[in-house]
Amino acid sequence: MDVLTFLGTGCGLPMADRFHASLLLEAGGRRWLLDAGAPCSHRLKALGIPFASLDAVFISHGHSDHVSGLPMVIQGAWLEGRTQPLPLYLPAELVAPLRAWLEAVYLPGKLIGFPLEFHAWESLDGEPAALDGGRLRVSVRPTSHLYGLRMLIDPAATDRFMAYSLALEWPETGRRLVYSGDLGQPQDLDAILEFPCDLLVCEMSHFTPEDLFVYLREKSIRRLCLAHLTAQYGAKADLLCKLGARMIPRLREIRAVRDGDRLEF
Repeated sequence: MDVLTFLGTGCGLPMADRFHASLLLEAGGRRWLLDAGAPCSHRLKALGIPFASLDAVFISHGHSDHVSGLPMVIQGAWLEGRTQPLPLYLPAELVAPLRAWLEAVYLPGKLIGFPLEFHAWESLDGEPAALDGGRLRVSVRPTSHLYGLRMLIDPAATDRFMAYSLALEWPETGRRLVYSGDLGQPQDLDAILEFPCDLLVCEMSHFTPEDLFVYLREKSIRRLCLAHLTAQYGAKADLLCKLGARMIPRLREIRAVRDGDRLEF
């Protein structure tokens, strides 16, 4: 059984009842971590998932609520005796800072005992990454989520402030899972939703539900999960789902997920 587990579903604001953004996908005997917001290592341990069993980690962008749990995942893998390489797929701008961060918290490569393989999304040049012997293809498309920060911090930057949505595809079965990451607007999904998807996991923090549902009405999506919810939207999750079901009647399912939810996929 292939399962998607929501390790953290909160927004960028620290929340008492939700962890930060992270998902565990278990499919075909493999395990992949999508984003690594804190404390994803705690949730993995609670589920009995060995850190050595992770086949790769995919990072959508560099906001701390999406990456702050990664050093503890790596530390846990070291302390559990992992030996096989851990592939990390992430924006190119994060590679050098992450290496420096791990050095700063005393997790250098010569200590942990297994290689970290850094793969910049940009190096794919728009093509999918082939994993699991080609049985899984992972592709990304940029979003405008960090454009506002670029204008505030460094308007001239051309190699920073990159955020991505991810599409995971299994060519043998035709299944397709899309993870929005964080968006600037629903239209950021145009390119990645050019093809039908079985499941869209979409954030619900940076625009209104009405804007999202109007946009998705014309998209070929079978199931929709709303994650990364603000406290405001989390408190009325049932109403959001009823609204979404009315506005997108052909959806097979719509759910507002919470930490620990498990979805057969």
